[in-house]
Amino acid sequence: MTRLRSLLLLALACSLCADDTAPLQLGPGDFELLPLDELEQPQLLRDQRPLATRMQRLGRQRERLRKQLQELDAPRGAAADQLRAQLAELERELAPLVAELTAVLRADFGIDDSVLRSIKSARPGENRVARYAHDLVLEFGALSDAQRALLEPLVADIDGAQLAWLASQRRLERQRDDRQSDALQRQQIQALSAQSREAERRFWIVVDVVLDTSQRAAVRRMLPNAFDRHVDNLQHLYRLPGLTPSQSTRLEALVAQVVSEGAADQVEIDLLNQELRNRELARERRDALTEQRQAAQDRQLDLRLLSRRISKQILTPEQLEAWDAIPPYVTVGNRNMRSEERLRGIKLEPEQSLALAALRENYEGARDTYNQRAREIREMGADFGPDSPQMQMMETMMMGLQGDGQQTQREAARTLYLEILTPEQLSAWMLGI
Repeated sequence: MTRLRSLLLLALACSLCADDTAPLQLGPGDFELLPLDELEQPQLLRDQRPLATRMQRLGRQRERLRKQLQELDAPRGAAADQLRAQLAELERELAPLVAELTAVLRADFGIDDSVLRSIKSARPGENRVARYAHDLVLEFGALSDAQRALLEPLVADIDGAQLAWLASQRRLERQRDDRQSDALQRQQIQALSAQSREAERRFWIVVDVVLDTSQRAAVRRMLPNAFDRHVDNLQHLYRLPGLTPSQSTRLEALVAQVVSEGAADQVEIDLLNQELRNRELARERRDALTEQRQAAQDRQLDLRLLSRRISKQILTPEQLEAWDAIPPYVTVGNRNMRSEERLRGIKLEPEQSLALAALRENYEGARDTYNQRAREIREMGADFGPDSPQMQMMETMMMGLQGDGQQTQREAARTLYLEILTPEQLSAWMLGI
Protein backbone atom coordinates (compact mmCIF):
# COMPACT_ATOMS: atom_id res chain seq x y z
CA MET A 1 0.00 0.00 0.00
CA THR A 2 2.86 2.41 0.82
CA ARG A 3 4.39 1.99 -2.62
CA LEU A 4 1.07 2.51 -4.38
CA ARG A 5 0.34 5.58 -2.28
CA SER A 6 3.70 7.12 -3.17
CA LEU A 7 3.01 6.52 -6.86
CA LEU A 8 -0.45 8.03 -6.97
CA LEU A 9 -0.37 10.88 -4.48
CA LEU A 10 1.38 12.91 -7.15
CA ALA A 11 -1.37 12.40 -9.68
CA LEU A 12 -4.06 13.29 -7.21
CA ALA A 13 -2.14 16.39 -6.23
CA CYS A 14 -2.61 17.64 -9.78
CA SER A 15 -6.27 16.84 -10.48
CA LEU A 16 -8.99 14.25 -10.76
CA CYS A 17 -11.74 15.43 -13.06
CA ALA A 18 -15.35 14.79 -12.13
CA ASP A 19 -16.26 15.47 -15.75
CA ASP A 20 -14.85 17.33 -18.74
CA THR A 21 -16.22 20.70 -17.63
CA ALA A 22 -15.96 20.54 -13.83
CA PRO A 23 -12.51 19.44 -12.68
CA LEU A 24 -12.10 18.47 -9.04
CA GLN A 25 -8.75 19.52 -7.63
CA LEU A 26 -7.61 17.11 -4.91
CA GLY A 27 -4.70 17.65 -2.58
CA PRO A 28 -1.56 15.55 -2.03
CA GLY A 29 -3.07 13.56 0.85
CA ASP A 30 -6.35 12.71 -0.84
CA PHE A 31 -5.39 9.32 -2.26
CA GLU A 32 -5.53 7.77 1.20
CA LEU A 33 -9.21 8.79 1.33
CA LEU A 34 -10.19 6.79 -1.76
CA PRO A 35 -12.33 3.71 -1.00
CA LEU A 36 -9.95 1.17 -2.56
CA ASP A 37 -9.83 -2.02 -0.51
CA GLU A 38 -6.89 -4.32 0.29
CA LEU A 39 -7.21 -6.12 -3.07
CA GLU A 40 -8.13 -3.17 -5.26
CA GLN A 41 -5.02 -1.19 -4.34
CA PRO A 42 -2.47 -3.84 -5.40
CA GLN A 43 -4.66 -4.71 -8.40
CA LEU A 44 -4.48 -1.11 -9.59
CA LEU A 45 -0.70 -1.07 -9.16
CA ARG A 46 -0.29 -4.38 -10.99
CA ASP A 47 -2.65 -3.65 -13.87
CA GLN A 48 -1.31 -0.13 -14.42
CA ARG A 49 2.38 -0.86 -13.86
CA PRO A 50 3.73 1.14 -16.86
CA LEU A 51 1.66 4.14 -15.82
CA ALA A 52 2.76 3.75 -12.20
CA THR A 53 6.42 3.51 -13.19
CA ARG A 54 6.26 6.74 -15.21
CA MET A 55 4.47 8.54 -12.40
CA GLN A 56 6.98 7.27 -9.88
CA ARG A 57 9.85 8.68 -11.94
CA LEU A 58 8.16 12.07 -12.29
CA GLY A 59 7.22 12.02 -8.64
CA ARG A 60 10.82 11.60 -7.54
CA GLN A 61 11.85 14.50 -9.77
CA ARG A 62 9.06 16.66 -8.40
CA GLU A 63 9.95 15.97 -4.78
CA ARG A 64 13.61 16.80 -5.40
CA LEU A 65 12.65 20.11 -6.99
CA ARG A 66 10.25 20.98 -4.17
CA LYS A 67 12.88 20.19 -1.56
CA GLN A 68 15.43 22.37 -3.37
CA LEU A 69 12.88 25.18 -3.53
CA GLN A 70 12.17 24.94 0.20
CA GLU A 71 15.89 25.04 1.05
CA LEU A 72 16.62 28.18 -0.94
CA ASP A 73 17.73 31.20 1.06
CA ALA A 74 16.14 33.54 -1.49
CA PRO A 75 12.76 32.01 -2.44
CA ARG A 76 12.02 34.84 -4.89
CA GLY A 77 15.33 34.98 -6.76
CA ALA A 78 16.36 33.69 -10.17
CA ALA A 79 17.17 30.22 -8.85
CA ALA A 80 13.67 29.93 -7.38
CA ASP A 81 12.10 31.05 -10.64
CA GLN A 82 14.04 28.37 -12.50
CA LEU A 83 12.90 25.66 -10.09
CA ARG A 84 9.28 26.79 -10.40
CA ALA A 85 9.55 26.67 -14.17
CA GLN A 86 10.83 23.10 -13.98
CA LEU A 87 7.97 22.19 -11.65
CA ALA A 88 5.47 23.68 -14.06
CA GLU A 89 6.94 21.59 -16.87
CA LEU A 90 6.54 18.47 -14.75
CA GLU A 91 2.90 19.39 -14.12
CA ARG A 92 2.30 19.61 -17.87
CA GLU A 93 3.95 16.23 -18.38
CA LEU A 94 1.80 14.73 -15.64
CA ALA A 95 -1.53 16.02 -16.99
CA PRO A 96 -2.18 13.16 -19.49
CA LEU A 97 -1.09 10.59 -16.90
CA VAL A 98 -3.58 12.04 -14.42
CA ALA A 99 -6.33 11.84 -17.03
CA GLU A 100 -5.43 8.21 -17.72
CA LEU A 101 -5.46 7.36 -14.03
CA THR A 102 -8.80 9.09 -13.56
CA ALA A 103 -10.33 7.05 -16.37
CA VAL A 104 -9.06 3.81 -14.79
CA LEU A 105 -10.41 4.71 -11.36
CA ARG A 106 -13.78 5.55 -12.85
CA ALA A 107 -14.07 2.55 -15.17
CA ASP A 108 -12.60 -0.23 -13.03
CA PHE A 109 -13.04 0.84 -9.42
CA GLY A 110 -16.30 2.80 -9.29
CA ILE A 111 -14.70 6.08 -8.21
CA ASP A 112 -17.48 8.37 -9.37
CA ASP A 113 -18.36 12.03 -8.89
CA SER A 114 -19.96 11.51 -5.47
CA VAL A 115 -16.77 9.90 -4.14
CA LEU A 116 -14.56 12.66 -5.50
CA ARG A 117 -16.79 15.43 -4.17
CA SER A 118 -16.85 13.81 -0.75
CA ILE A 119 -13.06 13.55 -0.70
CA LYS A 120 -12.71 17.15 -1.84
CA SER A 121 -14.86 18.30 1.06
CA ALA A 122 -12.79 16.38 3.64
CA ARG A 123 -11.56 18.61 6.43
CA PRO A 124 -7.79 19.27 6.36
CA GLY A 125 -5.43 18.90 9.29
CA GLU A 126 -4.15 16.25 11.67
CA ASN A 127 -5.79 12.81 11.89
CA ARG A 128 -7.54 13.55 8.60
CA VAL A 129 -8.31 9.97 7.57
CA ALA A 130 -10.08 9.10 10.83
CA ARG A 131 -12.03 12.38 10.87
CA TYR A 132 -13.09 11.78 7.27
CA ALA A 133 -14.27 8.25 8.17
CA HIS A 134 -16.34 9.66 11.05
CA ASP A 135 -17.87 12.29 8.77
CA LEU A 136 -18.88 9.59 6.28
CA VAL A 137 -21.22 8.14 8.90
CA LEU A 138 -23.06 11.47 9.01
CA GLU A 139 -22.88 12.04 5.24
CA PHE A 140 -23.79 8.64 3.79
CA GLY A 141 -25.67 6.95 6.64
CA ALA A 142 -29.09 8.36 5.64
CA LEU A 143 -29.63 9.01 9.35
CA SER A 144 -32.93 9.51 11.08
CA ASP A 145 -33.33 12.52 13.36
CA ALA A 146 -32.75 10.34 16.44
CA GLN A 147 -29.63 8.75 14.94
CA ARG A 148 -28.18 12.13 13.95
CA ALA A 149 -28.92 13.63 17.36
CA LEU A 150 -26.84 10.87 18.94
CA LEU A 151 -24.00 10.53 16.42
CA GLU A 152 -23.22 14.18 15.64
CA PRO A 153 -21.98 14.95 19.17
CA LEU A 154 -20.10 11.64 19.29
CA VAL A 155 -18.24 12.54 16.08
CA ALA A 156 -17.36 15.96 17.45
CA ASP A 157 -16.19 14.46 20.75
CA ILE A 158 -14.01 11.71 19.31
CA ASP A 159 -12.46 14.09 16.77
CA GLY A 160 -11.59 16.58 19.50
CA ALA A 161 -10.27 13.93 21.90
CA GLN A 162 -8.08 12.24 19.29
CA LEU A 163 -6.60 15.58 18.22
CA ALA A 164 -5.83 16.36 21.87
CA TRP A 165 -4.23 12.95 22.41
CA LEU A 166 -2.21 13.36 19.24
CA ALA A 167 -1.01 16.81 20.34
CA SER A 168 0.06 15.32 23.68
CA GLN A 169 2.00 12.60 21.89
CA ARG A 170 3.76 15.18 19.71
CA ARG A 171 4.66 17.23 22.77
CA LEU A 172 6.09 14.19 24.58
CA GLU A 173 8.11 13.23 21.53
CA ARG A 174 9.70 16.69 21.43
CA GLN A 175 10.56 16.56 25.14
CA ARG A 176 12.71 13.43 25.05
CA ASP A 177 16.12 14.27 26.47
CA ASP A 178 17.66 11.42 28.48
CA ARG A 179 17.35 7.64 28.66
CA GLN A 180 15.30 7.52 31.87
CA SER A 181 12.74 10.13 30.84
CA ASP A 182 12.69 8.67 27.33
CA ALA A 183 11.41 5.33 28.67
CA LEU A 184 8.70 7.06 30.72
CA GLN A 185 7.64 9.25 27.82
CA ARG A 186 7.51 6.25 25.51
CA GLN A 187 5.11 4.56 27.94
CA GLN A 188 2.98 7.69 28.06
CA ILE A 189 2.92 7.91 24.26
CA GLN A 190 1.90 4.26 24.00
CA ALA A 191 -0.86 4.82 26.57
CA LEU A 192 -2.23 7.80 24.63
CA SER A 193 -2.14 5.80 21.40
CA ALA A 194 -3.95 2.87 23.05
CA GLN A 195 -6.57 5.24 24.46
CA SER A 196 -7.19 6.69 21.02
CA ARG A 197 -7.51 3.23 19.42
CA GLU A 198 -9.96 2.07 22.08
CA ALA A 199 -12.08 5.19 21.61
CA GLU A 200 -12.08 4.54 17.86
CA ARG A 201 -13.25 0.97 18.41
CA ARG A 202 -16.02 2.10 20.77
CA PHE A 203 -17.20 4.71 18.27
CA TRP A 204 -17.70 1.99 15.65
CA ILE A 205 -19.39 -0.26 18.22
CA VAL A 206 -21.99 2.48 18.62
CA VAL A 207 -22.31 2.84 14.83
CA ASP A 208 -22.77 -0.95 14.54
CA VAL A 209 -25.67 -0.81 16.96
CA VAL A 210 -27.40 2.43 15.97
CA LEU A 211 -27.39 2.03 12.17
CA ASP A 212 -29.25 -0.74 10.36
CA THR A 213 -27.63 -3.08 7.84
CA SER A 214 -28.25 -0.99 4.72
CA GLN A 215 -27.03 2.19 6.44
CA ARG A 216 -23.84 0.55 7.66
CA ALA A 217 -23.18 -1.00 4.25
CA ALA A 218 -23.55 2.40 2.54
CA VAL A 219 -21.00 3.93 4.92
CA ARG A 220 -18.61 0.99 4.74
CA ARG A 221 -18.39 1.14 0.93
CA MET A 222 -17.17 4.74 1.18
CA LEU A 223 -14.56 4.23 3.89
CA PRO A 224 -10.89 4.81 3.03
CA ASN A 225 -8.47 1.90 2.84
CA ALA A 226 -7.19 2.32 6.40
CA PHE A 227 -10.74 1.55 7.63
CA ASP A 228 -11.49 -1.20 5.11
CA ARG A 229 -10.30 -4.38 6.83
CA HIS A 230 -12.54 -6.52 9.00
CA VAL A 231 -11.41 -7.71 12.42
CA ASP A 232 -12.13 -11.41 13.09
CA ASN A 233 -12.68 -12.07 9.38
CA LEU A 234 -13.59 -15.75 9.52
CA GLN A 235 -15.58 -15.45 12.74
CA HIS A 236 -17.71 -12.72 11.20
CA LEU A 237 -18.04 -14.71 7.98
CA TYR A 238 -19.42 -17.83 9.66
CA ARG A 239 -21.96 -15.73 11.57
CA LEU A 240 -23.58 -14.14 8.55
CA PRO A 241 -27.38 -14.32 8.69
CA GLY A 242 -28.92 -17.47 7.26
CA LEU A 243 -25.59 -19.18 6.50
CA THR A 244 -26.38 -22.81 5.69
CA PRO A 245 -24.16 -25.84 6.44
CA SER A 246 -23.60 -26.20 2.69
CA GLN A 247 -22.40 -22.61 2.38
CA SER A 248 -20.18 -23.01 5.41
CA THR A 249 -18.57 -26.15 3.98
CA ARG A 250 -17.89 -24.46 0.65
CA LEU A 251 -16.41 -21.40 2.36
CA GLU A 252 -14.15 -23.56 4.54
CA ALA A 253 -12.92 -25.38 1.44
CA LEU A 254 -12.26 -22.05 -0.30
CA VAL A 255 -10.26 -20.74 2.67
CA ALA A 256 -8.22 -23.94 2.81
CA GLN A 257 -7.53 -23.70 -0.93
CA VAL A 258 -6.28 -20.12 -0.67
CA VAL A 259 -4.00 -20.98 2.26
CA SER A 260 -2.65 -24.10 0.55
CA GLU A 261 -2.09 -22.65 -2.91
CA GLY A 262 -0.61 -19.42 -1.58
CA ALA A 263 1.80 -21.06 0.88
CA ALA A 264 4.58 -21.76 -1.62
CA ASP A 265 4.49 -18.21 -2.97
CA GLN A 266 4.62 -16.80 0.55
CA VAL A 267 7.69 -18.91 1.38
CA GLU A 268 9.33 -17.67 -1.81
CA ILE A 269 8.49 -14.05 -0.98
CA ASP A 270 9.93 -14.40 2.53
CA LEU A 271 13.18 -15.87 1.18
CA LEU A 272 13.48 -13.17 -1.47
CA ASN A 273 12.87 -10.43 1.09
CA GLN A 274 15.61 -11.89 3.24
CA GLU A 275 18.12 -11.79 0.38
CA LEU A 276 17.01 -8.32 -0.73
CA ARG A 277 17.93 -6.94 2.71
CA ASN A 278 21.58 -7.37 1.75
CA ARG A 279 22.72 -3.82 0.95
CA GLU A 280 25.76 -5.10 -0.93
CA LEU A 281 23.65 -6.99 -3.47
CA ALA A 282 24.64 -6.29 -7.08
CA ARG A 283 22.20 -4.14 -9.08
CA GLU A 284 21.50 -6.87 -11.66
CA ARG A 285 20.84 -9.46 -8.95
CA ARG A 286 18.60 -7.06 -7.02
CA ASP A 287 16.53 -6.30 -10.13
CA ALA A 288 16.13 -10.01 -10.89
CA LEU A 289 15.05 -10.82 -7.32
CA THR A 290 12.63 -7.90 -7.26
CA GLU A 291 11.03 -9.09 -10.48
CA GLN A 292 10.79 -12.62 -9.09
CA ARG A 293 9.14 -11.33 -5.92
CA GLN A 294 6.68 -9.27 -7.93
CA ALA A 295 5.67 -12.35 -9.91
CA ALA A 296 4.98 -14.28 -6.69
CA GLN A 297 2.97 -11.38 -5.28
CA ASP A 298 0.96 -11.18 -8.51
CA ARG A 299 0.11 -14.89 -8.22
CA GLN A 300 -1.06 -14.35 -4.65
CA LEU A 301 -3.19 -11.42 -5.74
CA ASP A 302 -4.78 -13.45 -8.55
CA LEU A 303 -5.59 -16.20 -6.07
CA ARG A 304 -7.22 -13.78 -3.63
CA LEU A 305 -9.19 -12.06 -6.40
CA LEU A 306 -10.43 -15.47 -7.56
CA SER A 307 -11.45 -16.42 -4.03
CA ARG A 308 -13.39 -13.17 -3.72
CA ARG A 309 -15.31 -13.91 -6.94
CA ILE A 310 -16.09 -17.44 -5.76
CA SER A 311 -17.22 -16.29 -2.31
CA LYS A 312 -19.64 -13.84 -3.94
CA GLN A 313 -21.16 -16.80 -5.79
CA ILE A 314 -21.54 -18.76 -2.55
CA LEU A 315 -23.19 -16.03 -0.50
CA THR A 316 -26.62 -14.50 -1.09
CA PRO A 317 -27.06 -10.77 -1.81
CA GLU A 318 -28.41 -10.31 1.73
CA GLN A 319 -25.38 -12.03 3.21
CA LEU A 320 -22.99 -9.96 1.09
CA GLU A 321 -24.69 -6.77 2.29
CA ALA A 322 -24.40 -7.99 5.89
CA TRP A 323 -20.68 -8.60 5.30
CA ASP A 324 -20.24 -5.12 3.83
CA ALA A 325 -22.11 -3.70 6.84
CA ILE A 326 -19.62 -4.93 9.47
CA PRO A 327 -17.90 -1.77 10.75
CA PRO A 328 -14.13 -1.50 11.11
CA TYR A 329 -12.50 -2.38 14.45
CA VAL A 330 -15.60 -4.27 15.66
CA THR A 331 -14.87 -7.83 16.81
CA VAL A 332 -17.27 -10.74 17.22
CA GLY A 333 -16.88 -10.27 20.97
CA ASN A 334 -17.93 -6.62 20.66
CA ARG A 335 -21.10 -7.71 18.88
CA ASN A 336 -21.81 -10.18 21.70
CA MET A 337 -21.49 -7.55 24.44
CA ARG A 338 -24.13 -7.78 27.13
CA SER A 339 -25.82 -4.67 28.47
CA GLU A 340 -23.61 -4.75 31.60
CA GLU A 341 -20.52 -4.27 29.43
CA ARG A 342 -22.14 -1.52 27.40
CA LEU A 343 -23.03 0.31 30.61
CA ARG A 344 -19.70 -0.10 32.40
CA GLY A 345 -18.71 3.20 34.01
CA ILE A 346 -22.05 4.88 33.22
CA LYS A 347 -24.10 6.17 36.16
CA LEU A 348 -27.81 5.81 35.39
CA GLU A 349 -30.54 8.11 36.62
CA PRO A 350 -33.45 6.40 38.42
CA GLU A 351 -35.77 6.66 35.43
CA GLN A 352 -33.06 5.19 33.19
CA SER A 353 -32.68 2.20 35.53
CA LEU A 354 -36.41 1.57 35.32
CA ALA A 355 -36.34 1.77 31.53
CA LEU A 356 -33.39 -0.63 31.39
CA ALA A 357 -35.21 -3.15 33.60
CA ALA A 358 -38.23 -3.00 31.28
CA LEU A 359 -35.97 -3.49 28.25
CA ARG A 360 -34.38 -6.58 29.77
CA GLU A 361 -37.79 -7.99 30.57
CA ASN A 362 -38.91 -7.49 26.97
CA TYR A 363 -35.97 -9.55 25.67
CA GLU A 364 -36.07 -12.20 28.37
CA GLY A 365 -38.09 -14.57 26.17
CA ALA A 366 -35.65 -14.25 23.29
CA ARG A 367 -32.74 -14.97 25.65
CA ASP A 368 -34.46 -18.09 27.00
CA THR A 369 -35.15 -19.32 23.47
CA TYR A 370 -31.49 -18.79 22.53
CA ASN A 371 -30.21 -20.67 25.58
CA GLN A 372 -32.59 -23.58 24.98
CA ARG A 373 -31.56 -23.89 21.33
CA ALA A 374 -27.86 -23.73 22.29
CA ARG A 375 -28.34 -26.59 24.77
CA GLU A 376 -30.08 -28.68 22.11
CA ILE A 377 -27.23 -28.19 19.65
CA ARG A 378 -24.63 -29.11 22.28
CA GLU A 379 -26.58 -32.25 23.21
CA MET A 380 -26.84 -33.25 19.55
CA GLY A 381 -23.08 -32.83 19.15
CA ALA A 382 -22.28 -34.99 22.17
CA ASP A 383 -22.91 -38.15 20.12
CA PHE A 384 -20.32 -37.34 17.43
CA GLY A 385 -16.53 -37.23 17.30
CA PRO A 386 -14.73 -33.86 17.18
CA ASP A 387 -13.66 -34.26 13.53
CA SER A 388 -16.82 -35.87 12.19
CA PRO A 389 -18.94 -34.19 9.48
CA GLN A 390 -21.85 -34.16 11.90
CA MET A 391 -19.83 -32.21 14.46
CA GLN A 392 -18.81 -29.69 11.82
CA MET A 393 -22.50 -29.27 11.00
CA MET A 394 -23.26 -28.72 14.70
CA GLU A 395 -20.54 -26.07 14.87
CA THR A 396 -22.05 -24.33 11.84
CA MET A 397 -25.47 -24.43 13.46
CA MET A 398 -24.05 -22.97 16.66
CA MET A 399 -22.33 -20.12 14.82
CA GLY A 400 -25.56 -19.41 12.96
CA LEU A 401 -27.41 -19.31 16.27
CA GLN A 402 -24.77 -16.95 17.65
CA GLY A 403 -25.27 -14.72 14.62
CA ASP A 404 -29.00 -14.59 15.35
CA GLY A 405 -28.18 -13.83 18.98
CA GLN A 406 -25.94 -10.96 17.91
CA GLN A 407 -28.81 -9.46 15.95
CA THR A 408 -31.14 -9.68 18.96
CA GLN A 409 -28.52 -8.10 21.21
CA ARG A 410 -27.98 -5.26 18.74
CA GLU A 411 -31.72 -4.59 18.64
CA ALA A 412 -31.78 -4.31 22.43
CA ALA A 413 -28.63 -2.17 22.44
CA ARG A 414 -30.15 0.12 19.76
CA THR A 415 -33.05 0.85 22.11
CA LEU A 416 -30.58 1.39 24.95
CA TYR A 417 -28.50 3.87 22.96
CA LEU A 418 -31.28 5.78 21.21
CA GLU A 419 -34.00 5.85 23.88
CA ILE A 420 -32.41 5.40 27.32
CA LEU A 421 -28.86 6.79 27.40
CA THR A 422 -27.91 10.38 26.61
CA PRO A 423 -25.23 11.37 24.08
CA GLU A 424 -23.14 12.70 26.97
CA GLN A 425 -23.22 9.33 28.73
CA LEU A 426 -22.28 7.45 25.55
CA SER A 427 -19.50 9.92 24.82
CA ALA A 428 -18.01 9.40 28.29
CA TRP A 429 -18.14 5.62 27.76
CA MET A 430 -16.59 5.96 24.28
CA LEU A 431 -13.71 8.11 25.50
CA GLY A 432 -13.17 6.11 28.70
CA ILE A 433 -13.71 9.06 31.03
